Amino acid sequence: SIKTEVSMCIMDTGKKEGCNHESNNGISKPNDVNKGFNVTELKEVKDGTIKAVSKATSRSGDPLTIEITPNEGKDSNKSNIYWQISGSICDDPRRGLNENAGCVGNKVTP
Repeated sequence: SIKTEVSMCIMDTGKKEGCNHESNNGISKPNDVNKGFNVTELKEVKDGTIKAVSKATSRSGDPLTIEITPNEGKDSNKSNIYWQISGSICDDPRRGLNENAGCVGNKVTP
């Protein structure tokens, strides 16, 4: 998955900066990636942040966007990556994701 590719880049380089789909660090280009069954389009991967368009739609029928950002772990050696979710997918829990998925302020999910 693209999250695995980003995680591997962060592990290899020690930082999320530079973990882009356009660099030569093992992250697939948007049109080369298996998007999965809930994503219609992978927009970009820049500095570890994944931007995509979901199959879920708003009440008016517009596709919902999702942005997944890696953050370093809270443990003492910062060895874990936590993913923060944002985008229009977080605007309406009945149509997108709810707070249990990590769509609340600065809440991060493992």
